[in-house]
Amino acid sequence: MNNKDITPLKRILNLPPSNFPEPKPSEYVNMHQGQVQSLIYKGINSPAQMQLFSNEGVVEEKGQKIYFKDYEDLIGKIGPTAKLLYIALSIEVANSNSNAIRLPLDKYMEMRGLKDKKTARKQVKEDLKTLASIRVEFEEKRRGKQGDFLNIRLSGGTEGIVNGVIIFNFNTDYVSYIKRSGAPPLPKGLLFLNQQYNPYSSDFLFRITNHKIMNRTKSNEDIIGVKTLLDAAPQMPKYEDIKDSGRISQRIIEPFERDMDALNKTIKWHYCGPRGEQIEGPVNYEEFIAALVKITWVIPFPEMQRPPKPPMKRQPKKP
Repeated sequence: MNNKDITPLKRILNLPPSNFPEPKPSEYVNMHQGQVQSLIYKGINSPAQMQLFSNEGVVEEKGQKIYFKDYEDLIGKIGPTAKLLYIALSIEVANSNSNAIRLPLDKYMEMRGLKDKKTARKQVKEDLKTLASIRVEFEEKRRGKQGDFLNIRLSGGTEGIVNGVIIFNFNTDYVSYIKRSGAPPLPKGLLFLNQQYNPYSSDFLFRITNHKIMNRTKSNEDIIGVKTLLDAAPQMPKYEDIKDSGRISQRIIEPFERDMDALNKTIKWHYCGPRGEQIEGPVNYEEFIAALVKITWVIPFPEMQRPPKPPMKRQPKKP
């Protein structure tokens, strides 16, 4: 395997100003990103288990669950484009004071780089059915204390395409929840990635972006593990399922490198040591799964600052 240094890869109503500056329109957009968004994004294309009595499909991820209503009707129809429509609608809601999103189909096609309107319309109709079926159950991750348990539906009950406009009403509770925090930058190029030729690229870039945001200002903000990236791509073959076939490189390692290369307009990458120094690429799966990669942003990622710490409360002096 050759080692590579790939060069070619608010306004929030009634909330304090975001800690994330407005990105330049041609480079980044803003989107609320966090635990629930990651669960939905990954869960959309993860294998679901049918619940016999409720007719729901469920995907469980580390105790968190995403459900699909009337899953039997969705089997074989949930495509990778559904998560990209979710991203596009989430970008719109981040820039709106309403949970009722109206996104012109032409604008969505421009966001995605799509040309065929008839195909795009048909695809959006199917993807809206997927998004409308979603609810999530999760316990908030909080440092040092137990978080709240939440059960939230994504849709507020109305979706469709009317007069060339995509309509999606987010659940009011969902919007209220995600708008408790700021909307950090997201590379605009994520929506342009070709799902047919590079099915894992958008998963990788979404996870890389999320990793950078969570670790901003830390030494590892642009260093991420191969295993972390593979875990973010639910459609990637699992080593345990194919290890007896003898085609690990062709089915896991080579697709990983190919789809990381496909991000060449947004990032450069190379295998690295713990401090980000470039190293030779792994020679087998054991080295590969334990490897780290260093990310360099082709277009600089907008600067982010940590939220200011609240002032310490003075303790009253003892008499």
